[in-house]
Amino acid sequence: MTTQDTPAAGHNSGNKEVTLTSLVKAWHSADKREAKTKTLLVDYIVANGGTIATLKDKENALRVELDAAIVACFTAPVQNLLAKAAKDIKFKDAEDAGYPKGHPVSKDFKSKAGRKYWQQQIGSYRGKIVAELIKRQKDPNKKGKQNASKDYATKTQELLAEISKRLELFVGETKKTTGTLYNVSEAMEIIADAITVLGNDKGMSKTAFLYSDQTRRK
Repeated sequence: MTTQDTPAAGHNSGNKEVTLTSLVKAWHSADKREAKTKTLLVDYIVANGGTIATLKDKENALRVELDAAIVACFTAPVQNLLAKAAKDIKFKDAEDAGYPKGHPVSKDFKSKAGRKYWQQQIGSYRGKIVAELIKRQKDPNKKGKQNASKDYATKTQELLAEISKRLELFVGETKKTTGTLYNVSEAMEIIADAITVLGNDKGMSKTAFLYSDQTRRK
């Protein structure tokens, strides 16, 4: 999605109006779709003039709106706590508020410590948006999470090397021709052959060993 086709404020998408708040809520509850929903949110912010500088400016209207949208995703008790001035909160921490010792601050909706925790959460969410903007600044054409093309031969080579390291732990001084230690040693030899084959420059022959016993040491 480019800034040209990013829904602007007041735009209707189907029957639902696309707003900063609606996009933040979708991102907040996205779970495994976090990258996709964050991309849409950042597209919207950029289309509406949002920059790294504006999101770091406490007085900026877009920053204020973003923070309010983040707070709207929290539970009602948390929202009520954040709406209060620190001076109006009676208790210092969870224990002072009557909770058992060791009660997590994140679950305490009465104390100054609890309020501070949730303020930090707002900053954490905003920080993820700023981090995405920084990525785009480095690469203007980058949108959301992009994976580089996988070199399966290289990846397999690395995995085999790791397996070989772990197998070395089971190799002792006993010179058995059968049994566990012998089998581990043989496995390590096969892995060494596989790494060698994968490291050559013969294209498709890199995976030949996977389908034949002929390349194994005898």
